[in-house]
Amino acid sequence: MISNMKDCKIRIDVSRGSFKTVAAAARSEKKVKWFVPDTDADAVTECYAAVELGNGIRTLCRNADRTDAAVSFVVPGGKLRSATLQIVLGTPSSNPRVAALQDAGGMRGVSHSEGYLILARREARTRILYIAALTRNGVLNGVYRYLEELGLGWTSPGCIQAAWPKRVVFWKEALHLTEAPRFESRGFYIGSARHPVTEDLLVWMARNRMNYCAWPSTHPALAKKLGIGIMAGGDEMHLKFDPDHIFKKGKTLYEAHPEWFALRNGKRDRWPGVICVSNRAAVNYLFEQIMAFVMQHAAWLDIYAFGGSDTGKTWCECRSCKKMGNAADRYLRLVHEMRRRLDAEYEKGNIDHRIILRFEAYDCNDSLQPPSRPFPKGFDMETTQLEIWPIRRCQAHPMDDPECRELNLLHWRAIQGWHRKFKGPIIQGEFYNVSALADMATVFSKTMAADVPTYAANGVSGMQYMHVSPGHWGPRSLTNWQLGRLLWDPGHDYDSMLRQFFRLRFGPVARQAERLYRKLDLATSNIMMIKSVVAGNLNWNLRRNYGDYAAVEWDNAGGLPMLELFDFDHLRLHRPDDSDGRIGNGLNNLDDIVKAFEDISAGFRGLRKQRNLPAAAKANLDEDLTLVTYTGLLIELHYQFALFWEANRYGNRQPGPHKARLLRIAAKLDRFAFPQAAMGASRVANALERTNLSAPLKRAFGYGSDGAIARQEANPGVII
Repeated sequence: MISNMKDCKIRIDVSRGSFKTVAAAARSEKKVKWFVPDTDADAVTECYAAVELGNGIRTLCRNADRTDAAVSFVVPGGKLRSATLQIVLGTPSSNPRVAALQDAGGMRGVSHSEGYLILARREARTRILYIAALTRNGVLNGVYRYLEELGLGWTSPGCIQAAWPKRVVFWKEALHLTEAPRFESRGFYIGSARHPVTEDLLVWMARNRMNYCAWPSTHPALAKKLGIGIMAGGDEMHLKFDPDHIFKKGKTLYEAHPEWFALRNGKRDRWPGVICVSNRAAVNYLFEQIMAFVMQHAAWLDIYAFGGSDTGKTWCECRSCKKMGNAADRYLRLVHEMRRRLDAEYEKGNIDHRIILRFEAYDCNDSLQPPSRPFPKGFDMETTQLEIWPIRRCQAHPMDDPECRELNLLHWRAIQGWHRKFKGPIIQGEFYNVSALADMATVFSKTMAADVPTYAANGVSGMQYMHVSPGHWGPRSLTNWQLGRLLWDPGHDYDSMLRQFFRLRFGPVARQAERLYRKLDLATSNIMMIKSVVAGNLNWNLRRNYGDYAAVEWDNAGGLPMLELFDFDHLRLHRPDDSDGRIGNGLNNLDDIVKAFEDISAGFRGLRKQRNLPAAAKANLDEDLTLVTYTGLLIELHYQFALFWEANRYGNRQPGPHKARLLRIAAKLDRFAFPQAAMGASRVANALERTNLSAPLKRAFGYGSDGAIARQEANPGVII
């Protein structure tokens, strides 16, 4: 056994290709070719792995006993030199020692392109540690796994955290790990012009062995070095078929060609993405726009996502379109043609690699329901992938829970239908931080721990979720970190996995923080219903019945039918007398959720006051408290608005106190500004606009028109 000591000498055996030094190779991702065999490309990634390994070892030694390990690099194939430990990095093609190990049968079990071997051996009186793989990506994965074995971890971008080991064991005789990922595609839907992917985020993904990102347009070469595939596209029919696009002679696309748009209720629908699939000219125009985009980005593109509109208004009702079958049948015709157009460009030599095509089964545009007819003749299921997106799912129940009859059961039946019909790779999408959930202190730990093994058992080959912000994660750090673990190995023990996370992130207060996170999991699992259903129904009622009037006439005289605020049994205002207040993994009434957040916020404030906290742990607690406070205020705003609504609608209590309370909460949210790293922060002035209730507040009370003063005076991350 070798542990940290003052005289520790570690030599890292790695190929630097044609570069002068290991450090130079590690920084040269923009100088090599990534889509063709290139030994220098291998050297770039493997040398970067060596640098990461050296830095990690030094960090561990400093944290454990405040000593520095002497780490140096040596050329592969030379004589073993005097060292405490020699670490051999590489593949059989890049490192002669790894080739010799493979020839001797020492790499049995390493067959996956991203898998690795970590093996301790003695050779010529020298202790050797092999981190070997079949590809450069496998080598990098192996380095990060070895550093985790030593005690390092990465719970959020830009940080290296140690589980505070008293002693670091670099080498032990019995060390022998052979591992490979269960899911082929593992990552996030990130970025846009408003939220560009950062270097720190890409590095965090690699350290947690994720390999897919949509889409890092700002750092494509770095993504390639880290083994992260790049996807572009998304709601492409919505984006590329725009009725307001100036087409010819000053006319918009819709003005020039209304017949290209979907026939709905007897009229051609002027809405983005609603194409008449049977109109050949319309289809050709759509693909011209798409192919222009693809060719512009083909140099870095691994995957193109060809999705429909996410508005629910996608499919034409004309006679010719109806003859093609249901929404999925028509969509598959377009997908098939898209695949053929990509292949044609590749065969012409205009693209130097095959681009994977993904299409999206999405419940908001009816394509989540599987096709009713056979796939188009010749449909390519090898380089075409299916993404499944059940956006209105329940997070309080596992996806396959038969008790979730209102939501998940319907989704699960549709998903199973696609699995029976599509035999190519299937990517499961999730919504852990999108739209209604953005910037909230959400934790879906228990549900995720149930869902990911279920997806694996049902043949899913990849998984991603929308959306990941470039920073300011707070409690969502657990969501992101846990997802990386489960996508690599769905069999991870849940409790031990969580204990590792909290040791890394919170050090001496790990146990207390874990208890608070478990309460958060319970309190936020039903959050989709709060922000999507309650806020949505409030907006609809006020908008459709009272227009833009500042004062609401609550008798609804002459108005449209009112929607009940709580039209799902998943969420109620009050706890029923015969209920314990729980549904699945979460709470299902606002009374209990509001009380839970009062306790959680108090718990985080108490942890912050503890003395002698490491700086990293304190910073993490501060970030967590900011988002927990915001989320608690947001939920109470919904709660008080619902009480106010109920009092007016049914006359069962006085509405005045609820109005006064909700306006006080609104004022606090009006003075809260999100850090710019948060998802959506650049699109809103403050937290009040992120609640989905600013419009009802304006309509009901005239509140919000003068909020600019508060916004100008706001301090980021501070609630007054």
